[in-house]
Amino acid sequence: MRLLMQHGAEVNETMPNWSQWTPMHFAASKGQVDAMKLLEENGARLDVEDKHGKTPEQLLEEYRSGAATKVTS
Repeated sequence: MRLLMQHGAEVNETMPNWSQWTPMHFAASKGQVDAMKLLEENGARLDVEDKHGKTPEQLLEEYRSGAATKVTS
């Protein structure tokens, strides 16, 4: 991930086939806090909502509470 960002990967790009998730949403949904920190250090936003109105912070809370579910567009 670090290498991709060094070569210009867009850290706030949304994925239309994945409920408009950003890389931050994916990291949060799996509880990958270190990845979230790295993304944030490289300009990723925590306030971007997916098509269901959820932010990465909300997905992280769901992961921590055991309520995280797999998203299928």
